[in-house]
Amino acid sequence: MMWRIALSLSEKKNEKDSKKCVVQAIGLLVFSGVLCVEAIWGVFCYGESMLKKKTDSYLRANSGFTYDGKEYCYREDIINILCIGVDREESMMFDYGDGRSLGQADAIFLVSIDLSHDAIRVIAVPRDTMVWMKVYDNNGNYLCDAPGQITLQYAYADGGPMSCYLMTRQVADLLQGIPIQGCVAVNLSCISAINDAVGGVEVMLAEDYTAFNPKFKDGATIRLQGEEARDFIQKRDVNEQGSAYARIDREKQYLKAFIEQAKFAVKRNPMLPFSLLLQLQENMTMNIGQEEIFFLIQKALSCSYSEEEIYVLPGQIVQGDVYEEYYLDEKAVMELTCTLFCREVADGADMR
Repeated sequence: MMWRIALSLSEKKNEKDSKKCVVQAIGLLVFSGVLCVEAIWGVFCYGESMLKKKTDSYLRANSGFTYDGKEYCYREDIINILCIGVDREESMMFDYGDGRSLGQADAIFLVSIDLSHDAIRVIAVPRDTMVWMKVYDNNGNYLCDAPGQITLQYAYADGGPMSCYLMTRQVADLLQGIPIQGCVAVNLSCISAINDAVGGVEVMLAEDYTAFNPKFKDGATIRLQGEEARDFIQKRDVNEQGSAYARIDREKQYLKAFIEQAKFAVKRNPMLPFSLLLQLQENMTMNIGQEEIFFLIQKALSCSYSEEEIYVLPGQIVQGDVYEEYYLDEKAVMELTCTLFCREVADGADMR
């Protein structure tokens, strides 16, 4: 009888200890979860604050501008990231050292995240847009200003941070000096890897492009994989007038489908962007920190996006002595800038 009582007491003690262990384990998991959430929130807030510092610093030095008798200031709730596709195969870390081109800015897109309205807008800058370039020699010494297509500005620097800086300045100047908080430049090797990392991108062919790829038949719906993505985005008939500008329609179509697919892929695997950055680090140049990237990704996941939010800077193609030249419609570009990036300032109000 005493043995049974002792056994019963022992079982109750073990049961009590077991419940205590379960409670402790649950408490530890909850505590770890809280720490994890706080850490993620901390990274998010730090990224936001770093981008905000860049914006605030710029706005303190640049108050705005006057157009059509009205005062405009830059909106402080917009983050602009310049994205450049460079037409080179080799690592972005590799310098020929013999004066050969470091690659041209073949695709130029300004990605704009509207924090107040949770919206993404994309502004395409035609590669043949005429600007006054800053020309540097192989040692990084400034030589002169010269007129030329904006695509060349990337090549007339170091093919790295300086090229990105100058491209950012050029695009900002085209848009009345708007703040651009970051720049990402990738080479051709990245296209297939990024495309495949999100599971491929589905597009419907609006025209026959079998000259670029046998699969690209008019009306066909294709999930682009591997080199097909590069064929769709980059290839054009260089002998056809306006082919670079016409290619933007395909790039717009791809961007819309890619963003939708990328949002789905990142929701399934939040670490995907960072594993890609690690994989492709030698094939890209950027001036954005990982915390800033984390913030931008999280904001982008909650943003709406449509093809109507992809704009092309309006202008006219003119055949130059050798290559095509694209001249912006300054009035139309000014109105687009005021609409997308600025707000009108009431009389007597502070523009900053």
